[in-house]
Amino acid sequence: MFVDANIFLEILLEDARDRSCEIFLLQCLEKKQPLFTSDFIVYACLLAIESRLPDAPIKMKDFLISLHSLHVTILRPSLMAMEKAFASQPTVHAPPLWFGCVPALRP
Repeated sequence: MFVDANIFLEILLEDARDRSCEIFLLQCLEKKQPLFTSDFIVYACLLAIESRLPDAPIKMKDFLISLHSLHVTILRPSLMAMEKAFASQPTVHAPPLWFGCVPALRP
């Protein structure tokens, strides 16, 4: 089962549904339900902890340990997989972005 950032953040930030999210994750663990998330979600949660919680370094470490204890597999798509995902999307007609090649603005 793929776990989105909202589940983790509810618990980490002690929001309104934090207990139900904890129960959900523990039930998945008890049922040996494989859990997956992406590296992007892990980084997003770490940034949220860093910006919103006191004792951020400790909370960040605790979060990473909890991912390990829940046996969460962290997915990281390859560049080829991302390219294939975008190749299947309809083409949008927009001017190309040429990073570093934008002419300087003059007053």
